[in-house]
Amino acid sequence: MTSPIRTLVAGAATLHHEDPVLEPVVALAERTGAELHLVHAYEPDAEALSRYRRAGFVGPEPERFYSEDLEEELADDARTLGRPAGIRCHAVPGAAAEVLPSLAAGLDADLVVVGPSRRGRIAGAVLGTTAQAVLRASAAPVLLLRGKLPDRPVRVLLATDLTVHSAAAHARGLDLVARLAGVHATLTRTVHVAAPAFAAEGAGYGGEPLDQARADLDAMLAVQELNGSTPQPCVRIGEAAHEIVAEAREWGADLVVLGTHGRRGAARWLLGSVAETVLRTAPCSVLVVPPVRAPYDYPAALAEPAAAAV
Repeated sequence: MTSPIRTLVAGAATLHHEDPVLEPVVALAERTGAELHLVHAYEPDAEALSRYRRAGFVGPEPERFYSEDLEEELADDARTLGRPAGIRCHAVPGAAAEVLPSLAAGLDADLVVVGPSRRGRIAGAVLGTTAQAVLRASAAPVLLLRGKLPDRPVRVLLATDLTVHSAAAHARGLDLVARLAGVHATLTRTVHVAAPAFAAEGAGYGGEPLDQARADLDAMLAVQELNGSTPQPCVRIGEAAHEIVAEAREWGADLVVLGTHGRRGAARWLLGSVAETVLRTAPCSVLVVPPVRAPYDYPAALAEPAAAAV
């Protein structure tokens, strides 16, 4: 049974139809039936504020009217793309890295959406800027949206390192993609990457370690079903981030789903190096699921490794 996506929060970095996230996120809201909150975080424009003051506005009025005008510009953009009745527009002073997670928390959002840069592409360093900060700070899952999800069966590649935290993120990811795919059928595959040393050990002992990895992956998937269909298992050997991205390319994935580390305190928001690399280099959209409590009793073999892979 999937949980509905009722509220989407999406950042709009630019106005006047220039932000590439607007069209795909409006389509996503239509697909899920969610209420969409478009958010433009801005640094106040001193020249624009001075015009309001010259018009006779005093106190907080220039800032308020400036914000309202930006919201109306964003609403005009939204009206050209879809269902304005289901869209709420917000223009909030401040850095997007702080505004988006804060507003999402206040709205109890089910999903936060960020998109390409204003240049229309995601640069290799994007995760050192606003997008990375949002991913680290958001308590809700974050979707890095590279274009619209296709109007055909959506191919979803989920990654797991077979830890309990990763398995819980996998379960939550399955729940979310059932809604994100809408009426379109979803093809799911789950990849687990075994380290080369693990594979070499198996080569000397009849392949038992790799056999065990496949068995553990099968056991995890057995209790996580999407509309009665278990994802196809896939075990690869090599460096985790490289193999996940390679599998996404070879299989033609439309969406990659992976979790962050299940750490506590300040370190809870640090993305694992694997997740960070996949976000930066994947050829498709990426859904990042923050730590969640495991919803199932997983096999005892799903123990925490010394260093989690994802």
